[in-house]
Amino acid sequence: MSARGILVLTAILVAMLFSLKIRDQRTLEEYAEKVSKLLKINRNESAVGGDGQRTLHRLAFLLHDAETDKVNLDELIAAAAKMVKTPDAFTPVLKQTLRLNIRLGESYGIFTEPNRNLVEKGASPLINKGGHIGSTVMFHTIVPRHVAPEVTRNIANLAYTPRVLLDQGYERRLTLDDIKTAAGLFNARLISAPSFQRLIRSIRNT
Repeated sequence: MSARGILVLTAILVAMLFSLKIRDQRTLEEYAEKVSKLLKINRNESAVGGDGQRTLHRLAFLLHDAETDKVNLDELIAAAAKMVKTPDAFTPVLKQTLRLNIRLGESYGIFTEPNRNLVEKGASPLINKGGHIGSTVMFHTIVPRHVAPEVTRNIANLAYTPRVLLDQGYERRLTLDDIKTAAGLFNARLISAPSFQRLIRSIRNT
């Protein structure tokens, strides 16, 4: 191939890469707009004491769709959080919990079209994988209410849990990731110092 041909081919490749980058950015922005609307709805629901289950289910499905479309979830959540003026200190723990719920949702096999239809109708999705097939999943607190009541309805403190376990009086056993979530909420000044101390004591007693 001649030098001129190589230059032309290089120019075409650069133009294609630039076009792909623009398309990817547009896709991220479109998803960020949708995610930000759900974050805002959730914030309003929490402010009036609602549990926001339907909104959280819709958010999980939307983020799963974005990940399927190869959108970078960290960039997406950061962009959406910025749109709704989320404090910078809160964004890392928000990312952590939203990612956790995507992984949990996948482990329960909830991301199906029949479940999407249930969510749009205001119902909870059904588990299709694992030991609780047929049960619905609900969002339940990571850091328990009796430890930190101030974050009972906070989106970053809610994780997918089989409803059948909740009906049996299930109490989540804190994992290392859960402790990181609590630390993130504390760093964002959403968990008080007394609550964080109660958390530490409860971990020591287990």
